[in-house]
Amino acid sequence: LDLRTRLQPSWLGVEDRFHVRDALMLDVALEEHFRRRLEAMDVYDTFPHEAADLLRICLQCGELASSGPLLCQASRMWARVVESATKGCWGKAEWLTIAVAGLETVKLALEVEMDALAVAVQTPAEIIGRAGGAAESYLANFGEECVRGHPLFVCARVIQRLETAAREGAGLGPWACVSKGDSNGIAEGAMLTAPLATLQGAAGAIQVANATGDAGAVLLSERIDGLEDVPLGITAVLTRSNVDMLSHVALRARQAGALLACCTDDEAWNALMACAVEGAKVRVAVDSSGGHLSLDAATGGATAAARGANSSAKPRTHASNGVAAAEAAAAGVSSSAWVLDPASYVPGVVGGKSSNLARLGELASEVGAATGVDVRVPTSVALPFNAFDNTVILPENTDARVALEKAMVDLNAAGSVREATHAALAAARAAVERLAIPPGLVDEVRQTALKVGAEGIAEACDDAVEPAWWQQVRRVWASKYNERAYASRTTLGMKES
Repeated sequence: LDLRTRLQPSWLGVEDRFHVRDALMLDVALEEHFRRRLEAMDVYDTFPHEAADLLRICLQCGELASSGPLLCQASRMWARVVESATKGCWGKAEWLTIAVAGLETVKLALEVEMDALAVAVQTPAEIIGRAGGAAESYLANFGEECVRGHPLFVCARVIQRLETAAREGAGLGPWACVSKGDSNGIAEGAMLTAPLATLQGAAGAIQVANATGDAGAVLLSERIDGLEDVPLGITAVLTRSNVDMLSHVALRARQAGALLACCTDDEAWNALMACAVEGAKVRVAVDSSGGHLSLDAATGGATAAARGANSSAKPRTHASNGVAAAEAAAAGVSSSAWVLDPASYVPGVVGGKSSNLARLGELASEVGAATGVDVRVPTSVALPFNAFDNTVILPENTDARVALEKAMVDLNAAGSVREATHAALAAARAAVERLAIPPGLVDEVRQTALKVGAEGIAEACDDAVEPAWWQQVRRVWASKYNERAYASRTTLGMKES
């Protein structure tokens, strides 16, 4: 830590191209060395005061290179908490209450920092990865892997160690929030008791919807291993497991706006299970600072407030954009062309990404005119929404269309049977990925690309059999039938037709 502190002025804020590279690489090596040493430690084998000082060092190491202002403030606040510790303070409830409050502040700052990192890198990773032909399995959780590779990731284990000791010593309750959800520790829904691991994918979302309807679900899952997703429709997850605040399930819960709370006491958990009534509409509130959970009859307030916030102010789910696009298409907004240039990108005719590209082009022109800076947006062409429908009905795609229609029949018959749902969706994707390219499409793409100056796209149209981009187009269309997309439509009540 001392070496990195003294090294920092050699590279931070210095604008001399490669001259600071060696200093920066040395800092990265020192950071990695520290992380490896910490990961090799059994933090539960340390005394609380040792773990507290270890967290201080972890936060200060993170503060040196990459932390935002909120985490920097939390780091300095925790350093003051550690400095205030006196002999025997870990047995004094009054001081431990301060320590718990400090840990809550650090947790919140760490969640904000790491969640922002995951979101910031995910979309660029998908764009770059798909352009390079990377498998989707490598891209799905790229943002979370960046969090796991971040130097501050090791803080999560140390916080878990400290929180357990501090709460017990302060005489606080056994409940702790990993995600407070959209309503700050409050959620409403129908009671559902099941392992979260059994509610994954499209079949899991259907099972949740069938069990709870529009009320949403407050799920009681005794065990969580940390790798699960939180299906749409779940407003809260309560568990007996000790969940890492930077685990996959914790990140997913915060992204979904769901409450996720853990219980550290068998007696408290058994008492909750004893009063749980399957299907009952409940309101759950977790006071993380005091460690208490209350369970009452639902009032409708928290759920309505959370849904209102999601629909009006949360860009996270993009559900409203998808429904709007579907409604626009249903209202007859379409294009007779196979290929469009950016001047024709209109919401309801092309997707949100293409529409945003057109808007970015307008902004780039405005910025360039105002500043004299050459600001550019990559050139592109797009296929309108109805291009898929027009492709499916072509005579040369009869076999693929019949296979897709059969897959839709099988999907409707699958209900909440996981294996049948998986098989039907896989069959639908396979049918879409065998669609033949429409006659004349290659020429129209080439002409439109040359019109907007996209020479690379035009050159890609010269392949002997079919251009490589056609396979990618089919993969995009087929992604309509992946599990996450199907689960989203099912939860929103959108029919496949």
